[in-house]
Amino acid sequence: MKRYAQLFILFLILFSLRSVACLNYYVVDSSGHRNMHDDYPPSNIFIHPKYDIEDLKASESKILTATTSDKYKYISNYCATLIKLGRHREAIPILENLLKDKPNEYEINANLAVAYELNGQIDNALTFLKKSISISPDSHNESEWFHLRILEAAKNLNESNLNPQDISILKIQSDTSKKNGFQISYQLKERIPLTKATNNLLSKVIEESADFYSANISLEWAIELYAISIGYSSDNSIKTKLWDKMNLSRQKLIDFKNQGKEGSVSKYLYKSNWKKKINQRINEWANYKPYYYDKEIKTTF
Repeated sequence: MKRYAQLFILFLILFSLRSVACLNYYVVDSSGHRNMHDDYPPSNIFIHPKYDIEDLKASESKILTATTSDKYKYISNYCATLIKLGRHREAIPILENLLKDKPNEYEINANLAVAYELNGQIDNALTFLKKSISISPDSHNESEWFHLRILEAAKNLNESNLNPQDISILKIQSDTSKKNGFQISYQLKERIPLTKATNNLLSKVIEESADFYSANISLEWAIELYAISIGYSSDNSIKTKLWDKMNLSRQKLIDFKNQGKEGSVSKYLYKSNWKKKINQRINEWANYKPYYYDKEIKTTF
């Protein structure tokens, strides 16, 4: 009996270790190299406003009961959730007020940068993003270079007659491809849910990210990112170009499969009706907007 108990405990330990282990995927890039990547696909984007609304209510309760010294933290959290729900205009004056007393608080500066960006105040967004990076250079898994380059591109576009297709936005260095892959995925999963379609700048950012994934990590995941890029684009010629990239990438997948180099994810891409699911993804993002976007809901804070 004692032996059975020991075996049972050992089983629980092994199960626990397995349950918290990193997930690993076999994927294939555009050169036919099979890669093992221990991250979720970058297109696996979590959007559930129900939970954000619950977080908003929880923050409201904590603000009312927090000590004077901690209240600013809950107000900043409240503003972060407002931003996620598309209520960035409400968040800006609250964060600006917090900043008067807490000028060097990373979270407040970073949240204000995002709110300004979504409100089209690119110069202000750049100022506060740079300040937040100077306060905490390693924040967001050292991925804020991604955000910074987007804002720099937005400023450049505002000051010129160029469009996003005329410039390179991310300027990704391929010599750190795996690290960049994690950082790009992290930033896309944060940025895309905040941004209402259509948005040609974000479409180009996603396209460049897809190009990176295609060359360095996964054709499968690149195709899914090209689909999101189409959803965010308002330019039919760009949509055609992106479809060409998807078709080429998909044909490479089929060729590599015939060579025994098949990826282990996104199996639908190997089927004849693959475009049905791709079109569903395109339509999902072409019509996307944060939950409360365009709704005027006044806050009491």
